[in-house]
Amino acid sequence: MGAKPSRFPVPPRARSTHKFGANCHSPESRLLTENSYSIAVFPTYLVGKRDVILVTSNLDISGCMSREPHYGYLTVDTFDCPPFIMFDNDDCPACRTIRESRFEPASMRLWCALVRSVTSVLDIGANVGVYSLAAAALRNDIPIHAFEPNPHAYARLRVNKRRNGFSNITEHQEALGHEDGVPVTLSWRANPESRISSGSGLGDHKDSGPIEKSVALLRRFDALKLEGLGQRPAVKIDVEGAEIYVFRGAMSLLDARPDIILESFHQVPCDEITEATSRLGYRYFFINEETGEISEQAALTPASRQGTSFNQFLTTRPLPFT
Repeated sequence: MGAKPSRFPVPPRARSTHKFGANCHSPESRLLTENSYSIAVFPTYLVGKRDVILVTSNLDISGCMSREPHYGYLTVDTFDCPPFIMFDNDDCPACRTIRESRFEPASMRLWCALVRSVTSVLDIGANVGVYSLAAAALRNDIPIHAFEPNPHAYARLRVNKRRNGFSNITEHQEALGHEDGVPVTLSWRANPESRISSGSGLGDHKDSGPIEKSVALLRRFDALKLEGLGQRPAVKIDVEGAEIYVFRGAMSLLDARPDIILESFHQVPCDEITEATSRLGYRYFFINEETGEISEQAALTPASRQGTSFNQFLTTRPLPFT
């Protein structure tokens, strides 16, 4: 387009400190088991998957963040929003990249800028809820809907929501698509070191090696008839190749011209989504996570899995920064 790209400064490397508690027999402790996967939700300590680790309920990541492995609560203060807490059992890629200050810094800065003026949030492919948690930390006055069909990620999403007391997040253990009420196979690469997958997809996984599977319920967004979304929703879509099905089932949502952060690695979905949205006045921007630049482009283009910048931004409005 020839326009000078907007730039978000990349935040400095975040840090972490680890504090250890002493009372593993506290009457306050409890263990939450969801989807046959045990997750510790202790106010003063937690049980790791390999050992018993005593920690305080609030770990500050304002200190050194390179410590691995990690079991415990993280106070996430690296984004442009009030701090929030996440639980990590040394099994969550999102937590790992947050501790290393590598979690989509430009996308998160843009997201936090958007959320300040929207009427609702849809986090489609929420995983453990980073985008939803940041939105709830900024806004307790708007509805936030987080969709995540993977049972392990969904369970951790619920833990994170509950630990922060974010009552305006509604979690949905469903996959969004172009059909409604249809059971579908969800699969992902099995990794004992990262039990919470960041790459679950519909259908059979094509990679070689051990695969985990579950059955998810496919829902069409237009059939959900969610109330209270208002005139300006913000949407994040990260659904590992199913993005075109999400759009096909959410045509009513486009009537509100929501701002959308989208991940897509495939040309066909990019072409179809561009065709469906361009006639509505959408513009398209590539988000460079390394430089902080957000550059306008003529159409959506597939990201490369070999890179570090996967997201694009769709909007009909001026960018929320100068």
